[in-house]
Amino acid sequence: MRGTLFRYHTLDKNLTAFETGPADSDACVVFLAGMTEGFLAVDYLDELGSMLSLGGLPEDNAPALRFPPACLVQPLLSSSYTAYGVHDLASDVQDLDHLLAHLLDEPLSTAGSSPAEPGPTSPGVADPPQSRQRRNRRHRRLVLMGHSTGAQIAVAYARSGRLRHRLDAIVLQAPVSDREYFQHVRPPGDAAAWIRAAEELVRAGRPDELLPREADDVPMSARRFLSLYTRL
Repeated sequence: MRGTLFRYHTLDKNLTAFETGPADSDACVVFLAGMTEGFLAVDYLDELGSMLSLGGLPEDNAPALRFPPACLVQPLLSSSYTAYGVHDLASDVQDLDHLLAHLLDEPLSTAGSSPAEPGPTSPGVADPPQSRQRRNRRHRRLVLMGHSTGAQIAVAYARSGRLRHRLDAIVLQAPVSDREYFQHVRPPGDAAAWIRAAEELVRAGRPDELLPREADDVPMSARRFLSLYTRL
């Protein structure tokens, strides 16, 4: 897979994304990988990128199944790879705010406002850098495609993202419940014990303290543990 690696959030995180397909396309699919994943998270991404570039499957002659050529963007979020234990959905939504603003050439300072009524600039939020010489993207069509836990991120953004009004659709591919998975793979009583330990830390005013390494495969804060593995 060939494409362009670019930075979309340089204010304090220096996050990157990989884009493949026609750079001047009016449509863009943002692929959100699952837990522990990042670039090239699933085997079908190369084929998906080719299909989006062509505007449909090569052998497909049905007009109803054709669509405008689109690019494919794979972002790294603050929670990508093994960092999911200390970053949550709110962090993912903030990262996607910056990514979509970059793709749209739309400053976050006016996100959610009509052109005639610009919104106030949020403290501490800078407009995304225009690091590439691209045509104006204010009318791009945007689709979020979430895979596995990425489906939860897509739903969260559709509910609270600052640029959610610019989304044309979200796709939930193999959505999962991390809470049900955790209960399934842990020995009887083990899950409940770790949940109680995390709840005690939160009640003690230490929600960002890391649980013992036996609690999860990666460093995991009490707050994040409860957000992943309990009903909120």
